Amino acid sequence: MKKKKDKFETNGTNQDGHRQRSGRPRTSTSFTSQERVLESYTETSKKSARQTSREIGISKSSVHHILRHHQWKSYIPTMVYAINEDDLDRKKQFCEGHLEKCEQDAQFSGEIV
Repeated sequence: MKKKKDKFETNGTNQDGHRQRSGRPRTSTSFTSQERVLESYTETSKKSARQTSREIGISKSSVHHILRHHQWKSYIPTMVYAINEDDLDRKKQFCEGHLEKCEQDAQFSGEIV
């Protein structure tokens, strides 16, 4: 009790202003882990957090936390469809065919829906 009284008289408070974090030390978001995660994403950004967590050996949520802390995003761009050289020709043929059918039958567009 005397220790708390002395601390209050000295500092004006009982709380430690610059006390180290209590509890279990942070290992997965430590400086070395952060460097490894950022280095991994710098090499190739086309990988998921799950892949990175397996490579480095830390949890997926820790990878997300590190990326969010450094304002990075984790995503894999996927190609939905490829654009081919003949796509423009096929689109033009479709439009011409559609217009031709609309000229033959005025109700054609309404029947599609």
